[in-house]
Amino acid sequence: MPYIDYANDAASTSSDNKKPKLPLDKNFHRVYRTVVDEKKTTKLDDGKVYYKKAAVGIYGSGPIGTRIRNAVTGTRYNYLVGSADEDFLYSVALCTGENGLKHSVSMFYDSPEQYENHMKTEVDADWKAQWRAQQV
Repeated sequence: MPYIDYANDAASTSSDNKKPKLPLDKNFHRVYRTVVDEKKTTKLDDGKVYYKKAAVGIYGSGPIGTRIRNAVTGTRYNYLVGSADEDFLYSVALCTGENGLKHSVSMFYDSPEQYENHMKTEVDADWKAQWRAQQV
């Protein structure tokens, strides 16, 4: 007698499989940054610089009194938001509204360089020097 497997995932035509899955975390947000499209700029070699939108996933920290999270990895530190310990980390607030929320998102990084690499931007050298002076 043949066996028919009705629960076969390969036969599923659900549209849910086509959507990118986001982490089930209320403090995870996705924003977009404009970056240079190196591949297209090099390929065409017509003297123009081409740009593209790049998705950046960020983990925000919660309100005052919650544990601080690394914005890149989502790792929770033993420091609390609003405590003096948060000065050990480089903090940034995302207040542009591009995440679709009406409130800002607090992000914490190990260093200004980690922020630059993650958000595809540059931090002024004076700001970096000032932050490093506070760490001593």
